Amino acid sequence: MFTFPRDPARRKTWAAKVRRENWCPTNSSALCSEHFEPSQFQANARNDKIVLCKSAVPTIFSHVKASEPRRPPKRRLQEEEQERLVTAVHEDHFYTNSEPVESPVHKKLHSDITVQPPLDGPEIEVQTLSHELHQQLVKVAQLQQEIDALKKELKEKKCPCSKIFGEDQLQHLRVGTVRGKGYSWSDKTVMSALKLRFSCGASGYEDLLQLGFPLPALSTLHRKTEHIAFESGILTEVFPMLQDKVRSLNEKERWCGLSMDEMSIKKSIDYDMKSDAFMGYVTLPEHHGEATKAFCFQLAGPSTRWKQIIGYFFTGNSVNGKVVGPIVNDILERASRIGLKVACMTNDFGSSNLVCWA
Repeated sequence: MFTFPRDPARRKTWAAKVRRENWCPTNSSALCSEHFEPSQFQANARNDKIVLCKSAVPTIFSHVKASEPRRPPKRRLQEEEQERLVTAVHEDHFYTNSEPVESPVHKKLHSDITVQPPLDGPEIEVQTLSHELHQQLVKVAQLQQEIDALKKELKEKKCPCSKIFGEDQLQHLRVGTVRGKGYSWSDKTVMSALKLRFSCGASGYEDLLQLGFPLPALSTLHRKTEHIAFESGILTEVFPMLQDKVRSLNEKERWCGLSMDEMSIKKSIDYDMKSDAFMGYVTLPEHHGEATKAFCFQLAGPSTRWKQIIGYFFTGNSVNGKVVGPIVNDILERASRIGLKVACMTNDFGSSNLVCWA
């Protein structure tokens, strides 16, 4: 038996010669020697066995009319010499009922070649099913390669939302949830959410959450900001967030007012574990002692409803107004840098407040 060539072009030529419908040869498919003309064989120099030529092509089949060899002039060959071509038999020999006729040339070939017996019905069915299974496995492998290629292509493509949301926010969009219990938001997302909360207010932020935006809950923002140390003085951390809000205001809404006022607090000295310091002392420059009041500064919009504490100091019972003046000027300069226009200032008629205008 001679297996089909591994070369795709030669294998296709052999399969075309067989002319078997709905059949594709595999690496184990083979043809016996009776399908080849004697000129397609040659002797192996190493072991004196008969082998096929490298360019051999099967031509002897039952569906091909056998051609008679050219008769030599003035004489006829004997009948057995004229029938050199025989009825072809396929590798499994089930597509023809004719018995193969062996020529003298093939007797020598069969001395070195063992021909497998024909397959019966069950074996044919098993071979057919095995071939179909192989084809399906090939298709599955091809589909898997296509799936892997599509996954790689999808991974390389950047989502347009990545320009707006962070990776943690995109993950929430992929899994179909916005707020998950125990989920850890990145610091960058929390900072962006704080600016957004500051710009649109609590009600506007809640509306965004209801619409499905991947943002931390308000309770999460409160928890995340607990560790921020808003120490007494001008709150420099507030101005960058206030600047984000100013960008959303029109020219009229950027006009605002500055108010300052004192509020009484309970006199007490306590230890703060977060700052590792004692709290309750006066923090206003050039003042000392235990604090009894809190001096607060606030910016507010007269045309739109917004207000923000931008500084505070702990004071005693008396305040030197000349110290408050430079603080007010500093606040006015910071407000101007972020785009706010302070049109007025409000305060009570306390002696310390009046002195700061002197």
